[in-house]
Amino acid sequence: MFYISYKFMESIKLLRKNEIILSSITTFILKFFSFSSLYIINFIIAKNLGSEELGIFSLFLVFYNLIVIIGLLGLDTGLLRFIPQYNKNHLIYRLHNILNKSVIVLGIWSAILIVILLIISSILLESFFSGLQKDFLFYLFIIISPLIIFSKYYSVVLRGFKSIGLSILFDNLLHRVLILFFLLTVITLNIKTDNLSILTFLLALIVGSLFILPIGWKIKRKNVRRNGLIQQKDNFSVKEILKITVPMFLTSSMLFLAGWTDSLMIASFLDSSSVGVYTVCLQLSFLINFSLIGIHTVITPKFSELFWNNQIIELKNTVKNSAKFTFWSSVPILIILVVFSKDILGIYGDEFEKAYLVLIILCSSQLIRSCIGLVFQLLNMTGHEKITNRILIITLVINILTNAILIPIYDLLGAAIATFVSNAIRDISSSYFAYKKFKFPTWYLPSFKKNKVL
Repeated sequence: MFYISYKFMESIKLLRKNEIILSSITTFILKFFSFSSLYIINFIIAKNLGSEELGIFSLFLVFYNLIVIIGLLGLDTGLLRFIPQYNKNHLIYRLHNILNKSVIVLGIWSAILIVILLIISSILLESFFSGLQKDFLFYLFIIISPLIIFSKYYSVVLRGFKSIGLSILFDNLLHRVLILFFLLTVITLNIKTDNLSILTFLLALIVGSLFILPIGWKIKRKNVRRNGLIQQKDNFSVKEILKITVPMFLTSSMLFLAGWTDSLMIASFLDSSSVGVYTVCLQLSFLINFSLIGIHTVITPKFSELFWNNQIIELKNTVKNSAKFTFWSSVPILIILVVFSKDILGIYGDEFEKAYLVLIILCSSQLIRSCIGLVFQLLNMTGHEKITNRILIITLVINILTNAILIPIYDLLGAAIATFVSNAIRDISSSYFAYKKFKFPTWYLPSFKKNKVL
């Protein structure tokens, strides 16, 4: 344990030499509160409303994230590349053009998305939300989806302009705090109604989005004007924007589906209660890579900035030091979760405690990811979206097939094994291709003889 602490502190010293660690302080604090609020929400739902209600809430959360990804059409990831690339006085006119056209694209696409969702709503309700007692909540979410998509858009714009704290606040933290507030309120007042968690979730989305939109628009406008907008015609068309962002959208979709395919297939093969138990195990395993998720917010735009300014040595050092930091920060959490898996799950209830092996397998999968680091973000920010798409499509197919085979035989344990296999293939293959492209390793493996990145 002393050696782990030493290596962790050593990695912090490396990162302290550049702006990443400085920007990450606020990021980690806000991410911590955001993560904590989600775990508290899950705990309250599990203890007061049961595992079945938690399962329905988790599926609704998956659906919410999926709609946001589809609705943004990759513009979220694209803007993290465009803003650092064009945020200069002589190129700000192009960035202004991209931001304006992306708003128009989102408006049109959001309207089309509502129509599509309403057409297939009965199929979705029957396949994944059979436990939902109040169907009107599902339709309400479809109607307010453009509001949610635009609030996410502005949170990403702020992140691109390096307003990291506000971005995290607008992205997840505000909504989760509102969910927690409304949930505690209705439970304290002993309000009895079906799907209470979904009702509070939608109320939080509406209130939070109405708060975010005007503030996000104002700050975006201020940043563009501050950088000196030059009145110059730009021929960078919507087609050219989408040519870059759509592959990124496919990458985001594949990554998301890879992470939540098991939950969706558990809902299809088993029941909502099983989804609730598995969700708790999955989210606990995410704690291992909390530092990776936190530093991702800061470092993704940095990859774009360094690469497109041809600062390859700085890019290499940034990748190396961030990988080392994320690995050594994940090891202590891994040890705690594995050693005390039964006790931690037992806090949620007896039915959760029985899934301790599921938690251990999912933690093992996260450990591989901590070794790999932010390789997908690196490839996306440097124009290699096609590689990530191919890898993700192949591993998603593997994930679906292994889930379909193993869940009927081993239940939740089968889903965990399928996740481990597909994630390992995905992470190792992506690191290999990144090494071939950049000629330097993007992963970190500890060497107990020499302190270096292999």
